[in-house]
Amino acid sequence: MGDDFTKWATYLSSLDPVAHGKDDPADIFEAWAKFNIADPLRREQCVASFQQVELGVVPQAILALNPAKNPTGFQSGVPVWTPLIADFNSQLPHGRPANVVVDSNTSSKDISKSWASGSAGFPWSFFSFGGGAKWSKSDTKVQTSNVKLSISIQRLLQVPPSPGSWFKPNLVSIALFTQDNTLWRAGASPNWNSVFGDNGSWKRNISSLWVADGIDCTVTVKATFLEDEQKQIQAQASFGFWPFWQASGGGASSSNKVTFDAQGMTVKWVNPLGNPLIIGATVVSTKDQFNKPMPN
Repeated sequence: MGDDFTKWATYLSSLDPVAHGKDDPADIFEAWAKFNIADPLRREQCVASFQQVELGVVPQAILALNPAKNPTGFQSGVPVWTPLIADFNSQLPHGRPANVVVDSNTSSKDISKSWASGSAGFPWSFFSFGGGAKWSKSDTKVQTSNVKLSISIQRLLQVPPSPGSWFKPNLVSIALFTQDNTLWRAGASPNWNSVFGDNGSWKRNISSLWVADGIDCTVTVKATFLEDEQKQIQAQASFGFWPFWQASGGGASSSNKVTFDAQGMTVKWVNPLGNPLIIGATVVSTKDQFNKPMPN
């Protein structure tokens, strides 16, 4: 803009922020340029350059994330996501039945090639009794014994979550596939590596949620539990703390029963129809989730 930039800056500083706070800066600039840049071609170039800066990746993202500027993207100040709980409930009757059977003796214990890369620990570490050192023997006993898991689900639904207008996937694609300083300012933080790099904060995305309704689960553990251990385990189960934690506590509609015999321990957990649960998610890499933008 050359000398015109100084004139524009002077004009901009003279505006009343209260009167013009909600006006689009690009519209203000275009109106100012109409009367202050005489050469039509130069005026057109300046307006185009201003819009390019004003509507760049960062400004667009800031506008999208501002509830005042993007009211349809938010509800009570919270970003909108779909489907809603009501949508889940209406879709669940169309869910398909599913059965899962797992035997620790025949299932692979190698989880090094999973996206968690083994950081979750032992494959059966979801059997965690908690409560300090006195539980460590029970934990170890379960994790090193033959564990069988049998789950029957009456309705299973895979649902892709969809963010509202506050989320701009095209801007994410541009940021993801543009590593140079045309977008990421040199020496700034965050930078491309800190966001999308090998140790970045945005390496993965949830591409779908798995919702189940009508669950019947049986877990058997072939191990010998002492009487004191049995009482502790049954107490945890009665409060809904083990093996499947339930936030609703004693008022839950599901049942959780633990029994012991000469063969070991059997856990029977039933969550009847009408009590849907999100039981998992499909996780994909960010680079696989977003498409590379087409060149201009």
